[in-house]
Amino acid sequence: MPQDHTVRQGETLLGILKAVCEFSDEEIVRKKLVELNTRLNGLASSDSIRIGQRLKIFCSEPESPPVESDAEPTADTTEEAVTDCFERCYTRYLRRIRACKNEADADVKRACLEGARLVLQACLEHCSRQSNSDAGTPPLAGGGTPDGGSVPHGCSNQTARMVGIDVSHHQGDIDFKQVAADLRCFVYLKATEGTSYKDPRAKEYAEAAQKAGLLIGYYHFARPKAGDAAAEARAFLAASAGLPAADLVPALDLEAFERGHTLSDVALSKWAETWLATVSAAIGGKKPLIYLNRSWGNKMQPATTPVKGYPLWFANYVRGDDPGVPTREPRLPTIWTTYSLWQFTEKGRVKGIKTSVDLNLAPRGIAHLKLR
Repeated sequence: MPQDHTVRQGETLLGILKAVCEFSDEEIVRKKLVELNTRLNGLASSDSIRIGQRLKIFCSEPESPPVESDAEPTADTTEEAVTDCFERCYTRYLRRIRACKNEADADVKRACLEGARLVLQACLEHCSRQSNSDAGTPPLAGGGTPDGGSVPHGCSNQTARMVGIDVSHHQGDIDFKQVAADLRCFVYLKATEGTSYKDPRAKEYAEAAQKAGLLIGYYHFARPKAGDAAAEARAFLAASAGLPAADLVPALDLEAFERGHTLSDVALSKWAETWLATVSAAIGGKKPLIYLNRSWGNKMQPATTPVKGYPLWFANYVRGDDPGVPTREPRLPTIWTTYSLWQFTEKGRVKGIKTSVDLNLAPRGIAHLKLR
């Protein structure tokens, strides 16, 4: 099934899918499902009916929706595998719009529904690619496989809007092949904290992520106190030198003070500037990211601080569990007018990761963050 046709089909189905869940009248639901079956003209009629039946069950039992399977399709033919793929896309979409309907703020609800639409579109594009592949694993850019280290389809245009994750050892075992198949394009991995701590799974994660075709970067969890910025930068550089080579610039994670700190806002800004400049000099003048929320961002003083010249990784969460990709713009700290990454939730659900995980939107892609 051609990709553009699949996307158009998904757009057309949005209104039908909404209606299936919004109407309780049995006759209206039946008519809508007939229309749904008709729209799914790229599939066998028996398969489209099966999808319709599942959607009906999903809508009539809101407290116990069907569980989305993370397993690869086990169907014998490509057509049946694609049917299963579409089915998961639609049920995921319905779950998201049900969550959106609980939003009281009209703008938030609109952004939530638009995010759900974008997720559905990406999911349908994945299914379309699968329909042209002989295997259940989605084909990758350049015709490679996850083991070949190619960038997943949907991530090959590195100047386009994309979503990635950040993880530490707290996420436990991660199947990065499934992460890549879920259209997550990049991952930032915790490398160090303070002057002595090294994340015990950083090397393992980095190797597996790159093997799956994901672009990787490393971040340092800061423990700022007077005089230690350069020491923390050197500790990060020494540790990351022993890890697989990063694709993306490093990041300074600024969200927690060392116990007993006495730093003023101006001193904190100087601390961040020292860490960033030390690391920048070590990576050929490339500028690291600085990660912070609005409260910490507004601590960066004075307004002329050189810190504002570094790319921003902004933490500002959209409400709800596993929210869709936001379409509104966040309200940034006062000294920044733009951002490179937006960590929009800490409650994301991604295939291959059993825990909740941070999701990060790169609105202009990640080409400008690449080291090489």
